Amino acid sequence: MIEEGFISKITTHNLWSLANRTSCIPYKARDRWVFEALSEGNESWARYPCGRDADDIQREGQFTVRLWGKYCSMMNIYTVKMKKMLSKGWVGPFGFYGKWEIIDSF
Repeated sequence: MIEEGFISKITTHNLWSLANRTSCIPYKARDRWVFEALSEGNESWARYPCGRDADDIQREGQFTVRLWGKYCSMMNIYTVKMKKMLSKGWVGPFGFYGKWEIIDSF
């Protein structure tokens, strides 16, 4: 999805649709309900201060205890996966090699 250093071909805020474009997301099918819950109202109350027009505005959803817990769990899993992926390194679109090692310290 990156062409000449720019993200392209992303024309939606639907998180489930975006998740289906990659194989890198762990437990994707299991967590589909979270993607769908977070996508509701994504353009009107989460990302932008208002919808494009009055018909686009949706009421803000409830961030329930269950949804918050699952969201936090997903972010922890994604952190572990991202650390592994970044530590393997990659070659960018212009031949640049990059690698990151993230070390936790508390």
